[in-house]
Amino acid sequence: MASALALGCVLALSALLFPQRGVALTWFVPVVDALVIATLVVAATLGYADALSRRHSRALPIANACLGSAVLWVSPMLTFPGVLPGGPATTTPLGTGLAFHLAHIGTPALVLWALLQQGHPVSRPRRTVLGAGAAAALGAGAIAAIPYTIGAWLGVHATTAGVGDRILFSVALIPGLIAVQRILAHSFPDERSLGGTIAALIFLTAEALAAPWVETTYSPAWYVLTMVRWLPACALLLGQLTLYRHSVAAELDSRRAENDRVRELTLMQEAAEALSVSLDRQAILQTAARYAAEIVPDVGARAQILEVRNGRCTVVAEHDNGGGASRMGKTFRLAPTATLRTLLGNGTAISAPLIGTGYDASMRKAGYAVAAYAPLRSGVLMAGVLALCVPDEDVVSAAGVRMLSGVAHLASLALANADNYGRLQAIATRDHLTGLANRREIDQRLEAVAGLPVAVLAIDVDNLKVINDTYGHEAGDATLRSVADVLRDGLREGDVAARTGGDEFVALLPGAGQAEAVAVAERLCAVMQGVPTPNGLGSISIGCAWTEGDEHPKSVWDAADLALYDAKRAGRNCVRFPDQATSDARTEILQWDTLLEEMLLTRQVVAVFQPVVRLYDGAAFGYEALARPANSDPDTSVERLFAAAQRLGLSPHLDWLCRRVALQPSNRLPADTLLFLNVGVSALLDPLHDIDQMMLLLRWSGRRAEDIVLEITEREAVRDVSRLETVVAAYRAEGFRFALDDVGEGHSTFELLAAAAPEFIKISSRLVRRHHVPAARSVIRGIVAFAAASGSEPIAEGIEGNEELEAMAELGVCLGQGYALGRPVNAADLPAELLAPLTWRLSLRSVAGHLSSSLSA
Repeated sequence: MASALALGCVLALSALLFPQRGVALTWFVPVVDALVIATLVVAATLGYADALSRRHSRALPIANACLGSAVLWVSPMLTFPGVLPGGPATTTPLGTGLAFHLAHIGTPALVLWALLQQGHPVSRPRRTVLGAGAAAALGAGAIAAIPYTIGAWLGVHATTAGVGDRILFSVALIPGLIAVQRILAHSFPDERSLGGTIAALIFLTAEALAAPWVETTYSPAWYVLTMVRWLPACALLLGQLTLYRHSVAAELDSRRAENDRVRELTLMQEAAEALSVSLDRQAILQTAARYAAEIVPDVGARAQILEVRNGRCTVVAEHDNGGGASRMGKTFRLAPTATLRTLLGNGTAISAPLIGTGYDASMRKAGYAVAAYAPLRSGVLMAGVLALCVPDEDVVSAAGVRMLSGVAHLASLALANADNYGRLQAIATRDHLTGLANRREIDQRLEAVAGLPVAVLAIDVDNLKVINDTYGHEAGDATLRSVADVLRDGLREGDVAARTGGDEFVALLPGAGQAEAVAVAERLCAVMQGVPTPNGLGSISIGCAWTEGDEHPKSVWDAADLALYDAKRAGRNCVRFPDQATSDARTEILQWDTLLEEMLLTRQVVAVFQPVVRLYDGAAFGYEALARPANSDPDTSVERLFAAAQRLGLSPHLDWLCRRVALQPSNRLPADTLLFLNVGVSALLDPLHDIDQMMLLLRWSGRRAEDIVLEITEREAVRDVSRLETVVAAYRAEGFRFALDDVGEGHSTFELLAAAAPEFIKISSRLVRRHHVPAARSVIRGIVAFAAASGSEPIAEGIEGNEELEAMAELGVCLGQGYALGRPVNAADLPAELLAPLTWRLSLRSVAGHLSSSLSA
């Protein structure tokens, strides 16, 4: 189309310059004819192929129009002068010549219009230039045919216009009718094509009305008229090219903005990934500076993190794309004209990114005239300013400022995350009262020095319970803080102190040998003696142990604990070291610890039963269930087993396991016989194994709550007396009874007696064995009197011979338990005589006499 327009302009211009010379068209017309025929063949072929392949008739009208246009084209080709060899040379009927010109304009326009309006594969109006050009040519061809068609039908040109010419002129109006239909249907490709078509129609209508008065030969006036016909198409073409150039520019701007956005998102994603994995503040600041400098990678930019205080800036992190000299750690005063100085001069924090003048004279000398700023925050606090220094303000675009703000925001989130992690780590690894490390932290430190020389100090505050009971817990807390200060000041650099319990501390001395560990321990003891406490000067007891790396540090800690016990037995306020006895005790403890862990893991526990006997008639009153490791000696010490469980914090689990194992074979005992089950205070208060769990266990074993006596042991102190009273009342409401074990030996006897109000009081075996000592006999008498007054029944433990039996009968104790009355055996192995009245080597009459006399007294 563009080529045809250009060629028409050239022909018209040549006719004006050389009006007397005819222009031979024989070389031009065959070329145009061949192109038009090829276009029509291709368009018709595509239309019919589309109709056949898609099985619909939408493409058939266009294909038929192309075929009809081809037929219309053949007629002037065969009759116009110079088109074919041997054809007419000089004369051409008016209708034939007019049809030729209309075909030149209208047929290509019709084909182009059809291609632009149809769907895949031959349409998709993407080019507004072609749309406008096709509309102009279509309008020109249709309007030019109007006067000739009217004249042919009215007989104005009767000499030349026959019936064939009238039909030919009428067919040439089809493009015009299509243009009008498109205008009415609002189906133009775009508004510019519509405007071009209307303009062409108006302009060419005026031209066509003047056509009959213009000579129809190849005169200069004819060429002028031809050129005027092409002017609207040329104007539309230039206008569409201008609009197209603007469209291309807008498309390029859009792609540039899209590329910037993709780069921004990529930078933000990489920065987020790098900042999210770091918990070190300096690493976060350095990473933020690096990604801020990458905002303008092609320019020698420098990103800095500034800490601003009182108008002075300190560079705490930086990154320079140009590899300039480092300014890390430099402190400078803001330039008087610096924008940042205006904002921060009075301590005002910036809340949004901004662009300002340089903030340092040396930076301006280095070529950085402008800086973009973004605030860094850690929570609600101002952590610093992220500055991007560039040579020129135009270098930093709006997208750059947005990216700088994004990097600052990500860095602020990372700083807040690092601060939160630090606080959580402090909570998890620090003792809240003293600020020292806690048990979790010291365990990690012990694992870290495994295989290396290390010394461990186990430290205990002397008389802390007395301070708490006498002066209150605030005084006790102050004493603990004083001990922590002594440890902080007295330990070497690199040593670690931790509070592991109420009055227990531990110090880890990496690389220390025996001499150095002893020197540190004695220095700590000496310093603590000068620290005032509410009850005088403070003191600590220290157990010291060390290894060259051949023992695990936790084993060394166990040895230090044993040495600490020696220090307490030696009178406190001293330092002790492991000896052979301590080593043997430590080996035994390790064996018990290993055995206990294996028992709980495999549940290899068996229950043995020892009878509780009525001393006045020898009948079995009940049985106490005792736990033993499977395949072990029946004489295995239960006390040491539970001491190991308490030391490892596993006593509630061991208690519950023993109760389950004891109740399982208890159905072999007589139906109404009492069953005594040992239970520690912590196990009794354990919410995981509460009274509901105990009732389910009884239902599973077939025992009644009325037959169960829970025997409270004093392996640990009572910390919550009121809760103990509540739990005991709940058990008692279900029918359980209680006994207090080892009365006269524990440290919380009176608290337990008041809280539990037990139905049975078991006198410790130590008191029973010392019955010949007047003080012990007085204590036993007091217990018996208390039992009688409170409605309890005393039970003497550890009766191993006739001497203890007579003494307990003389003191008024009616129930007894011990090896002399029956050893612990399995339920299936209980001899028949234990289930019936016992036969004693001592006359029961004598025992009954003692009991009756003591009771009457």
